[in-house]
Order: sequence, then C-alpha cells, then structure tokens
Amino acid sequence: MAKKYDIALNFAQMTPIKAYILGLMWADGWITSTETECALSSNDDEIYKLNELIYPKQNHSIEKRNSGCKIIHICNKQIVSQLKGYGFCSDKSVNGIPIVPIGFEMIRKNWLAETDGENINAIIAGFNECFEAKK
Repeated sequence: MAKKYDIALNFAQMTPIKAYILGLMWADGWITSTETECALSSNDDEIYKLNELIYPKQNHSIEKRNSGCKIIHICNKQIVSQLKGYGFCSDKSVNGIPIVPIGFEMIRKNWLAETDGENINAIIAGFNECFEAKK
C-alpha cells in the first residue's frame, strides 16, 4: 500500500503566494490523463524547498531523472480538481487556457516564465508567513 502524505497546499483560498505557485504549475507542471495526480518539475535545486512547503516535515521523495530534472508528484484528486478549475487539463500545452484568479491579475506577468532561486526564496518566505499567521 502506498504511503499517504498530508498536503499543506490547496488552491481553495487564493493568496499571492499560491497564485505564484499556480503560475509555476502552468509553466512546469501537469496533471495526468487519469486526473489522479499532478506534478511540478524543475532543474533547479530550489524544488526541494517547494517540496517542503507542499509536504512539510514528511520526507516526501522527489523523482530525479538522468537529465537533472527533478519532479514533485502530488497524488491528490482535490488539488487536481482545483487545478482544473484554473484551466488545467492533461494536455494543457495544447488545449489549456489559464484562468487567472480574480484579484491576482498582476501575477499573470510572472506566469509561464521560468523563475530563479531568488524568486522562489521570496515565495517560500511569504508562504511560511502565511502558515505561521494561521497557527
């Protein structure tokens, strides 16, 4: 039986940090054709920080390919459903139409573009502040 992980991320209540992560998903993410899983890929080691945000303190593994690409797999139908609500489909590169969350139109300019470690660090700092405020 596969190990179950608690996921700290959802897109139900949008924040600037979540909107930016949604943009990362549009740039380098996908959902499977069975719509049971989504994933985010990167060649950047900063993906480990994103993995920690999504799966805090759980030692969730990241797939590492020979090309250097690293992939976070998220097996969560609720998140897949939320992504579909933002225009995702299994062939999003061809048929997907990004839906920008209302009130986050200014983040659209960052979507579909590669990010760098400095931007990810800023996202993570804001994401952590968001969760700290809820405790």
